[in-house]
Amino acid sequence: MTPEERDMLEKTYNLVQENNQVLKKMKSSQRMGNIMRWFYWIFIIVLSVASFWLIQPYINSLQGAVGGSSSLNDILNQYK
Repeated sequence: MTPEERDMLEKTYNLVQENNQVLKKMKSSQRMGNIMRWFYWIFIIVLSVASFWLIQPYINSLQGAVGGSSSLNDILNQYK
């Protein structure tokens, strides 16, 4: 193997190593992004359910004050 070929082979090897490091960083970044996206959607769903659970007594008292056994949809339809 000539010195020029050996030098070219070493440069290629160094470029491959650098490329591999960049790809590993990209993969870990993508994995962390997917995990954060899952936590984001879980947070949104839990927050929605919790807010409905906290507001439900007020909705029930509003139903009782307006018409006894009428549903909230009936109440809203009266104002349309």
